[in-house]
Amino acid sequence: MRAAVYEGLRTIRVQEVPDPQPTAEDLVLRVSACGICGSDLHSYTTGAFIQPGQVMGHEFCGEVVEVGKAVEGIAVGERVTAMPFAACYRCPACLRGDVHLCYTMAGHVIAYGLPGAFAEYVRVPRAVLGRNVFKLPPELSDLAGATVEPLAVAVHAVSLANPALGDQVVVVGAGLIGQCVLQVLKARGVKTVVVLEVSPTRAEYARRAGADILVDPSTEDAIQRVGERVGFAPGGRGATADVVFDCAGVPAALQTALRLVRPGGTLAITALYEEPVQLNPSRLVWGELRLVGTFGYRNEFPQAISLLQAGKVQTEPLVTDVFPLARTPEAFERQLDKAQALKVMIRP
Repeated sequence: MRAAVYEGLRTIRVQEVPDPQPTAEDLVLRVSACGICGSDLHSYTTGAFIQPGQVMGHEFCGEVVEVGKAVEGIAVGERVTAMPFAACYRCPACLRGDVHLCYTMAGHVIAYGLPGAFAEYVRVPRAVLGRNVFKLPPELSDLAGATVEPLAVAVHAVSLANPALGDQVVVVGAGLIGQCVLQVLKARGVKTVVVLEVSPTRAEYARRAGADILVDPSTEDAIQRVGERVGFAPGGRGATADVVFDCAGVPAALQTALRLVRPGGTLAITALYEEPVQLNPSRLVWGELRLVGTFGYRNEFPQAISLLQAGKVQTEPLVTDVFPLARTPEAFERQLDKAQALKVMIRP
């Protein structure tokens, strides 16, 4: 089969690779669509998380073409999406319910050790319907189906931060995760959502999705603008948002985010950073801030699918570009263009 293989920094080549070889516990999917994630960009530009020879791609959906003998409830021809990892369900993290933090997961994740879905076919290991494999309703397109994974990330992040309906919330960064966080917040009924974004294109998508205020921190005083809406803390310490989501992954954005949270508020970090960040922990102490790191998802795929099916979240309009597998290198460069691209998809 053909696959897009990472060969080194900013170097991907589409080539012939061996077809997936499933065990009795696995599925093989013909990939219908696979999104380029921010994590993929980190790997592409810095070499983080992967080694040369890796096929990336973990936001995918596809048609089942092979079903292992031990797999129940799934038939050839059905459309599904899947979690890229298959937890052991035996380690302390899994027994706590934190399957996304499984102790044995490293190196055994689709696109991170196992072949990913920027390919004609992908193997889903240890496939269990309703646990790591989920059927897609017919009304969801392939492009929407390939956004279930990042939407689940947003659902998980909002769940951990747990804003109240009357809270005033700020989302820093309106890439796909930020856009999904915004829509999940609105679907949840949160009163006020302010979005900080420097790209006019991405800001416009956030406006369409219901952002109450849009702030461009490259041209405006973000603290002042947000404070005018949510209020100011005493002593010039910043604004008083109840919850702030950092979806940007830029050191300056995190420093801004810290000045937007009210005393006793919550800062949820969903982004990955390519460079170290200077942080004064005293700010967390004197403000008694709740700092939450959010990673992946536990069991949020069904909720993500339900939100899409009900139309409460709409991700397909966020797909700005679609490329065939043969143009994967071009697609990665396009995804790096934040001024124009929001979500880039590969359709093998």
